[in-house]
Amino acid sequence: MIVHREPSNGSRNNPGVPFHPSPQIDLPFSIHTPTIAFGGDTKCCVYVLQDTRANLVGCFENLEDVSNYRQFARTSREICDSLAGRAICLAHDLHPSFFTTARARGLTSGLANAGGQISCHAVQHHHAHVISCAIENGITEPIVGIACDGNGYGADGHNWGCEVLIADPSHFVRFGHLQYFPLPGGDAAAVEPWRCALSLLWQAFDGKFPPHIERIFAAVARPKFDAVKGLIVHRVACPLTSSLGRLFDAVSFLCGLCEQNCRDGHAAQLLESVAEPDCEPYPFFELTDATRRAIDPLPLVRAVCCDLTEHVGISVIAGRFHASIADALATVGIAAAETLNTDTVVLTGGCFMNRLLTERVRAALERAGMNVFEHHQVPCGDGGLGLGQGVIAATQLAEIAAGGGARTRRL
Repeated sequence: MIVHREPSNGSRNNPGVPFHPSPQIDLPFSIHTPTIAFGGDTKCCVYVLQDTRANLVGCFENLEDVSNYRQFARTSREICDSLAGRAICLAHDLHPSFFTTARARGLTSGLANAGGQISCHAVQHHHAHVISCAIENGITEPIVGIACDGNGYGADGHNWGCEVLIADPSHFVRFGHLQYFPLPGGDAAAVEPWRCALSLLWQAFDGKFPPHIERIFAAVARPKFDAVKGLIVHRVACPLTSSLGRLFDAVSFLCGLCEQNCRDGHAAQLLESVAEPDCEPYPFFELTDATRRAIDPLPLVRAVCCDLTEHVGISVIAGRFHASIADALATVGIAAAETLNTDTVVLTGGCFMNRLLTERVRAALERAGMNVFEHHQVPCGDGGLGLGQGVIAATQLAEIAAGGGARTRRL
């Protein structure tokens, strides 16, 4: 049965909320076990969920900073102490190396040893994004979520970042995604976009890309270029990623806009800033199979290079790139909605701070009859993770307590 919902004016028109979310979010159902959600590592917003409220109790920037981590650790301990004598639930990201993950596990062990009743839930990054957006819009039934960002630890151990999920507040199914490509040097590629560009070009042209394109890398020191090329050729220190953020980085570099990300999303912002808003997508940008589930970036990379070789204007290339990505996301999202038999789609993840991309995806989905929801109380980026984590963990705990009886329809 199709569930028709009318998006609120806030979700339709909001240009994006800042890092700090609303201090209190009304929940569409009651949380019986107090749940503490830790969010992410680079944008850590800690929530306490109980009854019908999710309360923001602290926001901390990058936890790699010792001072920030100490404040986070002190706050998390104080919250647990305030709930002493009660059963509590802790929610954290699935990533095994996050500071928030280590802190949640440490608190779980310490409180359990002290005789407390405590449960700890690891929540997949993009599932949390999707449910965060759904919950703040009052949606609890299974929906389609399009979640696009720089990086999130995937259920298969790879780096996810361009995901179409079918999800409810306790489960998700990965319906579609950007096809994996190697990320030479791992996290270093998030700082140096040329690494992403080189990786994608190497695949797109079988290691023999045109001389005109190779000249784009002239500013990269040759020993470093050769070393990174060696990583790609030998598949050493090249984790796989489906990150849309890293694809944006690569195209921004190819267009001569950004050699180094000086802040989160810098290369992508530069690409958006020059993009013509009304360009047609590349006609030969393809999905990899008839099921419309996997988005292949390589034809798009080849198309961008062809335009660069033909000296097409950067603004047109950037505009066509945005249009192509938007059409691909909408195509997979519509296929997921047809599978679920719903007309409700949420857009989430840091890539949707890009208003041109958001508007193109929204328009394509709405032409197909979808009702599209965005964030308006919490950030679409990692600052909104905690809300989704807390709802998912609390729902899973309630299902366990009920002997498997689900609050929502099982996917």
